[in-house]
Amino acid sequence: MGTRRIRPSLPASPRTVAFGTLEVLAAVSIATGAVAALQSTTNPAGLGALYLLAVLEVAIRRGQVAALATALLSVLTLNFFFIAPRYRLAIAHSPDVVELIVFLIAAVVVGRLAATSRWRAAQAESRTQLASAREREATLLAEVASAILAGDKLSAQLQNIGDRVANATGASSARVVLEPEPLRAPGPIVVALRLRESTAWLYVDRDLTWHPDDVQRLSEPLGRLVDLALERERLAEQAAENEATRRAEGARTAILHAISHDLRSPLTAITTASSGLRAAGVTSTERAELRDVIDTEARRLARMVDDLLDLSKIEA
Repeated sequence: MGTRRIRPSLPASPRTVAFGTLEVLAAVSIATGAVAALQSTTNPAGLGALYLLAVLEVAIRRGQVAALATALLSVLTLNFFFIAPRYRLAIAHSPDVVELIVFLIAAVVVGRLAATSRWRAAQAESRTQLASAREREATLLAEVASAILAGDKLSAQLQNIGDRVANATGASSARVVLEPEPLRAPGPIVVALRLRESTAWLYVDRDLTWHPDDVQRLSEPLGRLVDLALERERLAEQAAENEATRRAEGARTAILHAISHDLRSPLTAITTASSGLRAAGVTSTERAELRDVIDTEARRLARMVDDLLDLSKIEA
């Protein structure tokens, strides 16, 4: 089984070092005051446990290095002020050495345990924040997807996407623009939305409550949703064109039926009159009437042909 490693901590800032030093001095001072107050009732050597409490407190709050400093300072303070001969540093006896070793071991063990606990707490908080961020992103994408499925026009859908992004991120405004290159205006956060056949850009004002990296992470899923909106727009336009073509074909068919009927009438009259002229026993008056019929229907047929030619020119 492998050994679990604790992630190395970042270098402490000067402010943190200063507060840690003050806390070490305060803990040793409090323990020294307590030993001074109780030394008349018991042997000062037996009051070293008060310094051990100071070491443990600093180890829990400030970590291993501060606890080691507290342990060393505690042993020196106890030896200097309370162990005979007083006001001299003389760590030469076995009890003094044992006491120092115990303090150091306590500082190391408790310091490491406290560091591990703090690291685990930080990891848990980090995972909680990550889960919260993912939940916010999923909620936003679900809202955008439902808005796209509503089937508004493309411009309205893009505006709706921008409004929902602004509302979710807490920004003053956000917008989605279909352009090959981003605008060069300074200020907003610019996120490239890579589409299948073009490029879109998401502009979000910088007063948002989300981290900019969280907004950048929306690039791919928002790009897919914009692709979906473009595809719906294309299919809607294609359906409208197909419907217009179908209606035009229907109108053309109806016109052809009407024209064929109108053309059939003069042709039938001309054919009948021609047959009558070839028949035997037709008087001169009847022949004149038949020729008039042929002439009238021929002119009528010519007008129809001219109208058809004019109509074809208009359609062209």
